[in-house]
Amino acid sequence: MKKNFPLRLAVSLQAEARKTAEQEGVSLNQLFSLAIAEKISVLRTDEFFRTRAERANVARARAIL
Repeated sequence: MKKNFPLRLAVSLQAEARKTAEQEGVSLNQLFSLAIAEKISVLRTDEFFRTRAERANVARARAIL
């Protein structure tokens, strides 16, 4: 489902976003969608590795190495 989402940006940030979108050959909407998807991916990856690290057995890992 697609919905509109009003986004307020500083004029300078919007200008840079437009310039970047043009350089990348994508629409401003595509640039924002990609940037949001990339940020979510980074956060989820960080969460994944933090969860894994919490259950790590450092002594066992050192023994393996």
